[in-house]
Amino acid sequence: MRHGTTRYRSARPYHREENRRRKIPGPSDPVSLARFAYRLDRSPATGIWDMYRTYGPVCAFGSGPIRTVFLLGPEANRYLAQHTDNFSWRGGYEILLPLAGETALLASDGEGHHRRRRLVEPALHRDRVDGCIAHMVRHTDAVLDAWRPGQTVDVYREFRTAVRRATISSFFGPRLAAADAELERDLRTAMRVLNSSLPVHKILRAVPNPAWRGLTNAVARVDGRVLAEIAHRRAAPDHEDDLLTLLVSPPDGRKGLSDRELRDMIVSLIVASYDTTSAAIGWSVHSLLTAPDVWATARAELDRELPGDRPPTAAGLDRLRYLDWSVSEALRLYPPVMVGARRALAAFEFGGHRVPAGSLVVTSQYVTHRLPELWPEPHRFRPERWDPGQPGYRRPDPYSYLPFGAGFRRCPGSSVARANIKAALVQLLRRTRLTLTATDVRPAGLSAMYPRHGLPARVDRVRA
Repeated sequence: MRHGTTRYRSARPYHREENRRRKIPGPSDPVSLARFAYRLDRSPATGIWDMYRTYGPVCAFGSGPIRTVFLLGPEANRYLAQHTDNFSWRGGYEILLPLAGETALLASDGEGHHRRRRLVEPALHRDRVDGCIAHMVRHTDAVLDAWRPGQTVDVYREFRTAVRRATISSFFGPRLAAADAELERDLRTAMRVLNSSLPVHKILRAVPNPAWRGLTNAVARVDGRVLAEIAHRRAAPDHEDDLLTLLVSPPDGRKGLSDRELRDMIVSLIVASYDTTSAAIGWSVHSLLTAPDVWATARAELDRELPGDRPPTAAGLDRLRYLDWSVSEALRLYPPVMVGARRALAAFEFGGHRVPAGSLVVTSQYVTHRLPELWPEPHRFRPERWDPGQPGYRRPDPYSYLPFGAGFRRCPGSSVARANIKAALVQLLRRTRLTLTATDVRPAGLSAMYPRHGLPARVDRVRA
């Protein structure tokens, strides 16, 4: 049974006298609970999509401390974005706190969040994008330089390396970038544990076990390297012109971040940037290689608009309209941040259902981006749907298309992320010809949606 055309009643605050509301639907018998638990654990994105198709736009799973209420679709996105005072993001992203930290933008609330966001936004403004693009191109070329014709490479994992190195070097300078291998090892160890499903995560955190000890030790090593770089910058605050310097000593004279805030900002930005951006590049490459004629069309546009080998700039990337449509379409089908989570501070009503206080409330960009009433042929990759010149074109509103979130919680680095995705694709189109060898590419992951078994492809040509 499909619920794609379900219409919501107006959402309004819950009042005590309105205590008779329909029970939130969801799996309840042991067989259904086990089936959906398996699906949500294997692939949260497709598991939530199955919940939507089975139970509708307001549904719930689990009980007790792991009970989750799903509010799915553009009306839910709008309601939650407009009622932020009733929700705690820290409560929604509690599982990431052991690595991201208590003051990370993703997992903090209130005035502390606003103050830190106001400090970081100027450093991620468009006028600094060219510097980030240059780092992305350099590290992309370093990856491509090692490829050989006939070789099979995992494009997704190769670009995780390029994105991580570009992020660290452009945001936080050469000394931290020199520790990339050690940071990658420790971050991978931590994220392997934190990407566990909610029930598994709670068990690992509650019971002494080697996996959690490994996470704790890995985070301690990351902290040591990051705090050492912070101490160096405080001793020489004008040494580097990058994000970290702007956060240590804001140019407008405002008070900078504390060491703890800086640590959380650095670690969360590294993880969020390379986790989500590399996933978006992987899915973009997958789409370019599997949709008919898309790779050839994007390459022809590149030859026409940016001929030669000059590194792309933000202005140059703006001329690649078809590539931009392709990235928008890949982000629609495979949004790297495919869920948003928060904890309800008070009970409320939505869609005729009462959601109790304390509920973990989850929305899904993945579901919203595949609703047929919003997107004709929703499961098909069609860059042309983003062409304003196409008949019937309609610009999507911010609650129907939100790969980087919506409202004031929207990712402050979204312009940098899009530029880096396109810059990496430009170099890939210029220098290589690939054939996808994977036959069954499926999404996985909780903090970011990535190809479960990577993205293996054969290198048919690579140009120096």
